[in-house]
Amino acid sequence: MTTGGRPRGGYKENPDIQLGPWIRDHLTAPTYAGQLYGDYKAAVLAEPLHIKQKASGRPRKGGKRRVISLHGFMTYLYICRRLGLIRYTGDTEVADMPLGVAAIEPGGQTITQPARALYFEMVPGQRGSIAWNNLWQAYREALG
Repeated sequence: MTTGGRPRGGYKENPDIQLGPWIRDHLTAPTYAGQLYGDYKAAVLAEPLHIKQKASGRPRKGGKRRVISLHGFMTYLYICRRLGLIRYTGDTEVADMPLGVAAIEPGGQTITQPARALYFEMVPGQRGSIAWNNLWQAYREALG
């Protein structure tokens, strides 16, 4: 699918780290989604930034590595889940999270509930699926 001559759909040819194959390779055991995102972000930021040169031969200043947001990453996990590549293993209370979820009752009393973490794991037999190479295209084809 192209719009204005550019390929669309969340897939860039030859990016430094493709998100779908990265999730496939790093989701070997049930993993907390926030930890998976933190690992992906660290891997992207560790890659060297290729800055194009100006016509004068000087490198451009202010080159910045762009990393997908947590919301965007969770959308990719949702797409993987809808395609049957990964599955949700449930909420687990996380003791090492600093804050729980606070709720204020009508009487003005604050109640803190323990924080919850979303865990995902790979569906057995889906490691070799071709959908990992372009998740959005596979999702569009699955929809119809």
